[in-house]
Amino acid sequence: METKIGIGVMVFKDGKVLMARRKGSHGQGEYAFPGGHLEYMEGFEECARREVREECGIEIEDIEFLLIANVVKYAPKHYVHITLTAKWKNGEPVNREPEKSEAWAWYSLDELPEPAFEMCSLSVRSYTRDNTTDPSLGEKDKYQVTDDRRSIPPVYVERTICYGEKRVDDKGRVSYSLGDVTVGVTSDERRVYHVRYEHD
Repeated sequence: METKIGIGVMVFKDGKVLMARRKGSHGQGEYAFPGGHLEYMEGFEECARREVREECGIEIEDIEFLLIANVVKYAPKHYVHITLTAKWKNGEPVNREPEKSEAWAWYSLDELPEPAFEMCSLSVRSYTRDNTTDPSLGEKDKYQVTDDRRSIPPVYVERTICYGEKRVDDKGRVSYSLGDVTVGVTSDERRVYHVRYEHD
C-alpha cells in the first residue's frame, strides 16, 4: 500500500473543538476532527477549507499549522498526518457525510470524548503542550515552528525520517538528515519538532 497524506483540522469555537465519531473506515468508533486526504497539487489551507465544508457545512478562518506525524497505528494503512488549527467563521455543523461519521458536536479540550482517533490524540497533546516524553528538549526547541517547516513538503520530511542518517547529539536529541533536509524528532520518534533546510 502507498503512503497517503491526511489533513486534520482542529476547529475552535468559544474554546471548544469540533469532533465526531468515525465509521466505515480505519479508526471506526473513535472520535476525530474533520479532515481528509490532500489532493494532488492542493495547498494545506485549501484542503482544510474544502474538507470542513464538505463534511460539516461550515466555514473556517485563521488557519495555522500545528503538527506533522508519521502514523502507522492503523497498519497496513500508513499516513503522514498534518494537523491545522482554525477558528469557526460561520454556519452550523451538519453531518454531510453520514456514511463516514456520526453527528458533529463541540467539546471542551478538558472533556474530550473517548476513544480518540490517534491523529487527534497527538494533536491535542501538541496543542496543550502536555507531551513530556523528551525532557531533554527545551521549550524553544520542543515547540519550534520554523519557516522551513511550513514550506518543505511533508513527503520530503517523511522521506528524510525513513531514509536519512539518524543522529543523537550530546543532549540526547534525535534527528535525521538526508541531503539538505534535517528533521528533529522527539525521543519516542512520534512527533516532529523541527525541520531545517540547509541551502546556499
